[in-house]
Amino acid sequence: MKRTLLMICFVLISVASFSQWIQQTSHTTKKLRSVCFINENTGLVVGDVGTILKTTDGGTVWTTISSGTTKNLNSVDFPKADTGFAAGDSGIILKTMDGGSTWTTSYSAPGLGAFYSVKSQKENKVWVTATGALLKTLNWGATWYVQTAGVPAPYYAVSFPDTTTGFVAGVAGNQGFIYKIPGGTMTFLPGSNTGLYSVFFPDDTTGYAAGMFGTVVSTTNAGNTWNILQHDSGTCYYAIFFTGKNTGYLAGANGLIKKTTNGGSSWNVSPSSTSEELRAIYFVNADTGYAVGGNGTILKTNNGGVISGVDMKPTEPVFMIYPNPAHDKIHIVPGNRTYAGCRLTITNMLGEQEATKECHDQSAYEFDVTSIPEGLHVLKIQTEHGVEYKKLVLK
Repeated sequence: MKRTLLMICFVLISVASFSQWIQQTSHTTKKLRSVCFINENTGLVVGDVGTILKTTDGGTVWTTISSGTTKNLNSVDFPKADTGFAAGDSGIILKTMDGGSTWTTSYSAPGLGAFYSVKSQKENKVWVTATGALLKTLNWGATWYVQTAGVPAPYYAVSFPDTTTGFVAGVAGNQGFIYKIPGGTMTFLPGSNTGLYSVFFPDDTTGYAAGMFGTVVSTTNAGNTWNILQHDSGTCYYAIFFTGKNTGYLAGANGLIKKTTNGGSSWNVSPSSTSEELRAIYFVNADTGYAVGGNGTILKTNNGGVISGVDMKPTEPVFMIYPNPAHDKIHIVPGNRTYAGCRLTITNMLGEQEATKECHDQSAYEFDVTSIPEGLHVLKIQTEHGVEYKKLVLK
């Protein structure tokens, strides 16, 4: 009996020592889309079908809060401790004045479509992004003003480096753009498949944005110019968050979390222990962070997403796939490294699994893709050495 208890303790200690993102109990299977903390202990999460969850103990217990709506909620933000806003589908904005315990409708305009992001520029000035439009309030949501934006495209996220300037990230067709407010300056990224879903400014001159096909861009001159740090890695990043000028995180499809400590020059995979897509990531301080996503997923780290005692190396592409574009079959060929086997997964651009296959003891792998719809997809290649993502075009 003592030996059994010792073994259990050893296993638990080993897991705790090497875990960096720990699953929290959310008591929901709804997709969670946004997370925000008022202080180190009190936080709010919003998601599909009007889901609102609140914690007052740093994520140990999450309580379901009535939102009064069944619309999907896409974003939540608190300008101050007692006052917060949530924005969602069918043009709905909710407001709380008691720290998220009760919510009422602040604005409703179904004709404007989905509201994607809500963010405070300063306490009484709050912005909401939509398709081809921005909304703002100057009086805590008593009145909302609608203004058209540069292009009739989704404006997915907004970030404010200071109290006078903001940057909105979005996608027109499949091309990413950054829209500056005020002034309305529009910067389009070069190339295609560069759509942006998230933007974040850790200070008044340094900013980052991320989106489809592994696109990550940055600015070091307050948004005057944007440089592509990486693109075409296959995966989709839904969220980006920086805890300082150089230390930041990406979260996206298939449970992927990456961390940089050098301003995005290189990124290390921070294993999340989930394959659910992650829609948002938020850090309370340099060590404590949360990520939320599909199937009620809430993850927490207390050590900045680092595996204790493990040296995580930047990921490098080691697989080739051909033909690409493909019609009926694709071939996956590893580089110089030998693999005992791998797991292949194909998802669509929403992160939904379309096909999977286990491969063993082969120098090359073949995947039948005839049952998968035409278009853009992501191929995930998982081996004992790590995970690699590839863009896949089927025709």
